[in-house]
Amino acid sequence: MAEAQMLKVALVRCPPPNWPLPLQNRDWTGIKIDISQTIEVSLRLMREAKDAGVTLITFPELWFPGFPKWREQNDWKKTHLASYIENSLEIGSREWNTLIDGIKSVGIWAAVAFSERSANHIYMAQALISKDGEVVMHRRKLRPSGSERDMFSDGTVDQLKVVNTPLGRVGMLQCGEHFYPSMNFIMAAQRPKLHIGAWPFAMDFGDDSDSIFYNASLVTRGAGSYALNSGAYVLMPSIGYCFIYDPMMRIVAAMDNTVDYQEHPILYHTLDGSELHGTQDHDPNAQASWAVLQQLNDAFPVTIPREQGSLVPRREKSVQYLTSAEMRWSEIAPGTPWPEHLAQ
Repeated sequence: MAEAQMLKVALVRCPPPNWPLPLQNRDWTGIKIDISQTIEVSLRLMREAKDAGVTLITFPELWFPGFPKWREQNDWKKTHLASYIENSLEIGSREWNTLIDGIKSVGIWAAVAFSERSANHIYMAQALISKDGEVVMHRRKLRPSGSERDMFSDGTVDQLKVVNTPLGRVGMLQCGEHFYPSMNFIMAAQRPKLHIGAWPFAMDFGDDSDSIFYNASLVTRGAGSYALNSGAYVLMPSIGYCFIYDPMMRIVAAMDNTVDYQEHPILYHTLDGSELHGTQDHDPNAQASWAVLQQLNDAFPVTIPREQGSLVPRREKSVQYLTSAEMRWSEIAPGTPWPEHLAQ
């Protein structure tokens, strides 16, 4: 049974509680990570959205308990990393069940993005949870970007799935996954109608006060290309600048950093729900299709050696390693130079 024909969605754009503001603030002094408080605030936002007539609410990348921004500059391995692991959500835990029970109580669909603790590792995870508390989709970022991979373990390719739901044919990706063919091609080939992205935070167009990876000019390019190739509406919740693309790569709703986060913590928009449903799980004539995949394989230059390299093999980082003296940051985002005391 499909939800209402007109689908009102909500994109959260405010930070979790206690997170440093403004966005370019890199000072983590005195900041305390608290997953319970984060869940409490998320449920308040869900109630606000429900009262506004929303069916689906979406959260930025790792909103639970928050994206570890400027972790390298603040030497998180000494200051916040152990607390971050402790405050990561474990499916089935008391905190997780509090979130699920809250979603059921509000009666709203929620796309949550969270740091997931599972056994001896943490992952960059997403879950689509129905208004009845059912986990309709759960996935982990296939390959965390840059120094994210120093903290978070890799996901697996079997979680690159698009599923039919009462909301429509839905897929999910996070942040840099929207740029890379090993992730976005497989998802686009499955012909989603509604795509839930998740970006951690984004500065406005032309704001060069931080890394280009946090600038709207870059964020929108990845999402727009994916919208065009997949044929899906793309919801991109993000702290700061957030937006929605239609399948023709047009921004149909957006809110930038000139709008106060506290006064307007949510971007609202209504979609035509009739456009979000369909049974087509592939299109042999699409740019993302089996035939195109074969063409890519056939066209791969014979001059390039068939080497495995070090990027693709799955990496895992144990909690013991993350909290040990051996833990090291491998890199830092361009445009954010190392402080003198961390220079390597």
